[in-house]
Amino acid sequence: MRLLVVLLVGVVGIVVLPSCTSCGQPPCPSGAAWTTLSTEGLPSPLLRVTADPPCTATLSSGDGGDSVFVQVNGTPSDTITCTIYGVLDDGQGVATSVSFTPYNGTCCSGFNSSGGSFMIVDAAISD
Repeated sequence: MRLLVVLLVGVVGIVVLPSCTSCGQPPCPSGAAWTTLSTEGLPSPLLRVTADPPCTATLSSGDGGDSVFVQVNGTPSDTITCTIYGVLDDGQGVATSVSFTPYNGTCCSGFNSSGGSFMIVDAAISD
């Protein structure tokens, strides 16, 4: 009888546990802080990007890439803002910032990102 009660409790516990497909964000995102930014609408192709530490930025397909992958190195415990700088093919500088805010759902945790629209700026990265 005791074994049956333990088995029933175990089965109920398994059934009641939420799954990551019901978090409101299927599939459950990874715990890393990252996002992809579009380069659409810029006056010329984006040739180079960089980000202030602890963030990194890379073009998705090398020079002239159609998106920029931004990632925070490590796992921040609070909101963090990444500043991304770039140089266009025509020599103009662009910049943007992205904020990553941690969240904890019923079964998932990760980061929401906001921001990320590139704007023309006077100064950008140099060689």
